[in-house]
Amino acid sequence: MNFIYLPLYSDRDQTVHPQSGLNVSHAGPKNPNSENPKPRDPDEVYIPIPIWIHRTFPNFFGFDALDKTQRNATINKFNLYYYNSNYWKAIITEDNGKALETDPQPALGKWILRDILKLPYGTVLTMDMLNRKEIDSVKITKIDNSNFRIEIAQFNAFRNWKNTL
Repeated sequence: MNFIYLPLYSDRDQTVHPQSGLNVSHAGPKNPNSENPKPRDPDEVYIPIPIWIHRTFPNFFGFDALDKTQRNATINKFNLYYYNSNYWKAIITEDNGKALETDPQPALGKWILRDILKLPYGTVLTMDMLNRKEIDSVKITKIDNSNFRIEIAQFNAFRNWKNTL
């Protein structure tokens, strides 16, 4: 399969968590024990990747995302294209490869939160908001192991695709 769908919410409980995923900017600072804790960028996000996707499509991203050594961002960055020929460098990160992030991390958030969802700064995204906007998932198409395309998917595309597997 040369494409997958990723939800913009937690597949486990069908909700947008208030301090993770597309709302990670509302979590505490990255360095809370520092004398000068640095607040998160308001556009910092990641797209959650359910673990079953890595198990079902083990090398979709060109490496085993469940293997921490293979997930090393210094060797496994890839190009994530959006809008014609524009792209970001992207990585699969966190435990069990649960997060798709861009480098710089706020680039993906600016695109999804501001350009697509038109969310004002400071707003905590909810499942109700996604449902009202009829935007709840993205489609990732594999061009090759180093190049992928991201696009907003049709409403309920992730759920419908998951039900066909």
